Amino acid sequence: MQPIRPRFLNLLTTTLTCAAVLMTAGCDSEPLEDDSEELLDEDLDENPPFEPADELTPADEFAPPPSEPAVPYYQLTEDNGMLIAEGQDYRVRIHRSRQVVELNVSDEMLSDWYSRPFSRWAPGATRRLYQVFADDFDFIVFSAATVGQHHGLPHDGESVRVSNDIQGLGLSQFDRTDWYGSQGRLQSAVMLGGIDHVVSGPSLRELGERWGNALVLTSHVDHFGFSDVGGQLGGCSLGTVESVGEDLWYCDFNGTTKWSPDGADRNDRPYAELELYLMGLVPAEAVPPITWAEDGEWVDPNKGLFTGTVETADINDLRAVHGKRYPAHDQSPREFRTLFVVLSSGELIDYPRFHHFDARVREFAAPYNIADQQKMYNFYEATSGLARLDTKKLDASLL
Repeated sequence: MQPIRPRFLNLLTTTLTCAAVLMTAGCDSEPLEDDSEELLDEDLDENPPFEPADELTPADEFAPPPSEPAVPYYQLTEDNGMLIAEGQDYRVRIHRSRQVVELNVSDEMLSDWYSRPFSRWAPGATRRLYQVFADDFDFIVFSAATVGQHHGLPHDGESVRVSNDIQGLGLSQFDRTDWYGSQGRLQSAVMLGGIDHVVSGPSLRELGERWGNALVLTSHVDHFGFSDVGGQLGGCSLGTVESVGEDLWYCDFNGTTKWSPDGADRNDRPYAELELYLMGLVPAEAVPPITWAEDGEWVDPNKGLFTGTVETADINDLRAVHGKRYPAHDQSPREFRTLFVVLSSGELIDYPRFHHFDARVREFAAPYNIADQQKMYNFYEATSGLARLDTKKLDASLL
């Protein structure tokens, strides 16, 4: 491998004030010892980030982000068309397509990450990435290196909101991007249990959780629960809720009982109109009235039967409570810069698997309809062509 150029990252790690922080200038601070790599995760354990995001209020005060240990340098090398940035305790490999990366850490570190909730270790992972990449991303999507579901992970998908500056979602406005190494742009981090989950799901559901659901109160946090919203965040088909007895209700999804109040496990359905509204892609007038049971509980999921107190509201009712969405659909972004990252430990993953990850991401992020025998939606299709993910030219985002 031929070195391209060294990169020097000097980070302030003491409370002493330097007259200037220069790449070659001295400072009163002392360098950290060699064991500073342990601080990345130890600091997070001592001051874990707040969760869930929708419990934050503007009045909440939270601790400043943990101090970053000094990283002497990382060296960027090229190997068979792929770029490799090697840091103190990690390697970042950029695929030759320049649209996906691999984050490689020690076996012990990855095992520790996977033993904890995603919200607890996500900042440690993203902060390593931000030692290599500029603050150019709206989403960072991680995936386990297994093709199918990783047996050591309890969920097929998880997400954590990092920031919100949008009004009218039912969420407070907050910014904890510092925790994640971002300087203000990162909106959400996602973890998928396997490479094929990028295309098969629940990638659409986890990305959608950045915007909702906090608009309609349900017994299923962040999801539409027992409702007829019928999108990626849960519910049956629109208009199918019907009474079949005292406090007993029936609901179906496209004529079947295969629906969940916790959201879709697969990318087999597009985002609902209400979800597109929350994403800032359609006007309020496009959202039909919805029916839901805040206290809904299953009676027989195999038959689509549930109990609960059912109510109906239109978008104006919801906006009267939470306010209008701002920015409105005609002022909202349509393109989201997204970093897809496969996680590995020890040795780098073999090229065929890395290429498989690249192919799955290319299919999911394609700005056109994909002919798929499994009838899965990519992000462009799921948004009815109203939005797209930008995953390309990652080398342009290198620091």
